[in-house]
Amino acid sequence: MSRVKWIATAMAASMLITGGSVTSICAASTQEQIEVVQEGKAQSESDLAETQERIEVLEYQRGDLENRLSELSQQYDELSSSLEDLADKAKQKKKELKLVKKELKNAKEKEKEQYESMKIRISYMYENSKGNLLTTLLSADSFTDLLNRAENFMQISKYDREMLKKYEQTKEKVQDQKLAIKVEQEAIAQLQAESAVKRQEVENLAVSTQEEIAQYGQEIDQAQGEAASLLERVNSQSNQISVLMAKAEEEAEEAKRAAEAELARQQAEEEKAAQAAQQAEAAKQEEAASQEKAALETTETIIEEETETAKEEETIAAEEETSTPEVTQMPEEPEDSDLDSEEEAPVSDSMPEESAQPDVGENSDAPAASETSGSAGTYLGEFTLTAYCSCSICCGSWSGGGTASGTSPTAGRTVAMGGVPFGTKLLINGNVYTVEDRGTGYGHVDIYMDSHSAASQFGSQKASVYQLNN
Repeated sequence: MSRVKWIATAMAASMLITGGSVTSICAASTQEQIEVVQEGKAQSESDLAETQERIEVLEYQRGDLENRLSELSQQYDELSSSLEDLADKAKQKKKELKLVKKELKNAKEKEKEQYESMKIRISYMYENSKGNLLTTLLSADSFTDLLNRAENFMQISKYDREMLKKYEQTKEKVQDQKLAIKVEQEAIAQLQAESAVKRQEVENLAVSTQEEIAQYGQEIDQAQGEAASLLERVNSQSNQISVLMAKAEEEAEEAKRAAEAELARQQAEEEKAAQAAQQAEAAKQEEAASQEKAALETTETIIEEETETAKEEETIAAEEETSTPEVTQMPEEPEDSDLDSEEEAPVSDSMPEESAQPDVGENSDAPAASETSGSAGTYLGEFTLTAYCSCSICCGSWSGGGTASGTSPTAGRTVAMGGVPFGTKLLINGNVYTVEDRGTGYGHVDIYMDSHSAASQFGSQKASVYQLNN
């Protein structure tokens, strides 16, 4: 980065020395810093989004485990309640079995009593049946008493049979109840064993689920810490971008002020040069006029001298003719007159040549002018070339708008230069551009580019500029 800063500083210094525009160069290093920080911010925001998404997934998974743990806890409670019910049932069956056993014992004791009583009665009846039964019947007071006594014997026998049958039924019922209670006790014991195993399994699952929930909690805490760090980094980068943007605007304003000052200086120099050129042209015209005047005076003096000499010669010839009559060479006078006329002719012919000399002096720059013009156009000189774009760094408050002439700036066509009308065609390095914008003085061409990086890379150059003939 230090190398880039050094290059940007050197280019800016070069632009200032050569008088070029520094609008697109002055904030190059700051703009690069902004781009670097913006790239870092974009990466941080991407990492933050991924971390937040991971947190959501972890929280969702932890929620599933918590629901599962709740279900397991409910199952555990249900199994525990079922085991308690089974334990109560087992106790109840144990009590019932105890009562049945007691009833069976009572029935056995009653059976024994009935059996002893019946055995005594039967034994007595059969042992004494021959005398006692008959005696009892015959000793009856009446026939009715006889029938009653016979009925009593029959009722006693019937009672014994019924009691025996009832005992057998009671004994059978008690045995069935005892068997059923044992079967129920075995079933309850089996259910208790199965429920205990199931409850242990549920308890083990609950423990492992709690461990997984705790692990997810640690991962969520770690991810939330990363998200907080990334968010802090994003906020820091946003603040850094704001500071750099403010710095870039300040540098752009400084560059704009420097460019305006440089433009004012160039315009002042151009005005001073134009005044000097006007003064030189006026002096040149005055000198040419004085030379023309001197040439005319010299020509008039020569003509006057030649005229006076011719007159003197004519006077001398006339005097000679008057003093010497015998001279017969009068025909030679025409020759003399012809000679005089011939001598006067060159003098008269020389006057246009003398008067033409100022015209030559006035057009002494014509060959130079013809050398600067040709089929390619009029040569304007070697100008300074820079580049700009429509960003806020190059154009400030005019960024994103149209040109000063009202057209939309187009790369490869639009240039900015003062001192010539809008629409002027310039030939630069084989490319034809159109003057559609202002911002630089005459002698400085600012070429429009599509991007700030392209404008920065263009830098400051020198090139010959031609104005194309319309």
